[in-house]
Amino acid sequence: MTTVPPRFLLTQLNLTCNLRCQHCHLWRNHDRDRQIDKWSELRLQAIREFAGLNPRGTVVSCSGEVLVEPRHYFDMCRVARESGLTSMSVLNGTLIETQEQADDLLVRGADEISLSLDHPREAIHDQQRGLRGSYRKTLRCLEMLLDARRRLGLPRKLYVMYLVSNVSYRDISEAYDLVLNQVGADKLKLNFLQPTFAQYHGKDTYWDLHTRNIDGQWLSEEIDRCEARHGLDFNPKWKENVKCYTDSLAAYHRGGPMVTSGELCDSFDRNILLEIDGQLRLCFHPEFPSLMRYQEPGDLRRFWYSEEVASLREKMRECRKFCGICHTFKRQPATREAARRILGVE
Repeated sequence: MTTVPPRFLLTQLNLTCNLRCQHCHLWRNHDRDRQIDKWSELRLQAIREFAGLNPRGTVVSCSGEVLVEPRHYFDMCRVARESGLTSMSVLNGTLIETQEQADDLLVRGADEISLSLDHPREAIHDQQRGLRGSYRKTLRCLEMLLDARRRLGLPRKLYVMYLVSNVSYRDISEAYDLVLNQVGADKLKLNFLQPTFAQYHGKDTYWDLHTRNIDGQWLSEEIDRCEARHGLDFNPKWKENVKCYTDSLAAYHRGGPMVTSGELCDSFDRNILLEIDGQLRLCFHPEFPSLMRYQEPGDLRRFWYSEEVASLREKMRECRKFCGICHTFKRQPATREAARRILGVE
């Protein structure tokens, strides 16, 4: 099988966060960021090399909260822009407290900025994020970014990333109304809860508890209702994959295997993951380990086209882990427009 160029370079910029989100393990990591400065120049070199692999590619910050260490984030965005690449990031929004900071983020930050929202209601979002006041800070950040874009005229995309679990799935319509109608962001993206890659104490009890009793049929119908109400034009194959995920969850919680009934992920065909210490991977799951470390120019190409990675890629084609629904790894874009643009299909 011919290997196409990678579409995304996911760069791990730090392993820390100012929040204590229940669904995340990074803030529990005690071996924090000791490699961050040592590998910073190599990360920038890897971004430049990535532009040679795919001049139309996208660099994605894949970290804790990148604004905890803003210089590395802004360096990533700068080098990506200088190299003709698109950049994307997901932030929690709580560290942007002034309009001046929002203006600076819009000017120097990623081309596409998404802010995380766990629930359209303040108390539930704050409880999930582990910080009282985080809801108001996140929405205020979004409002300031939208204001900055109107004044500065920069072509930035401003989205909200909504985490879907049994706590939030019945409130999707309320979230769409908040994000699109009340605040005025460009898009709300649905990111379904998946197991963490480095499970705390060996078991992701949060994922297990918060994926129980999701009514998959109701959720599918609600997605259809939101599509009609907001003119969203969802990709039918993505909706099929959402149904696959929720049906597989129901089967798992009835005692079935911890796998989905179909393949949801194509990270192996589109992503290079560059970890904080330079390790190169196709996926963060420990079952698919790094096969080399980025040390010098040319390593990105050698990694992507190597025989060892090709063998690993073939093994991953049969993977049906629940993390395949993750927004970063899912093979089907959520909208028809994205499917046409990315996959070339109607």
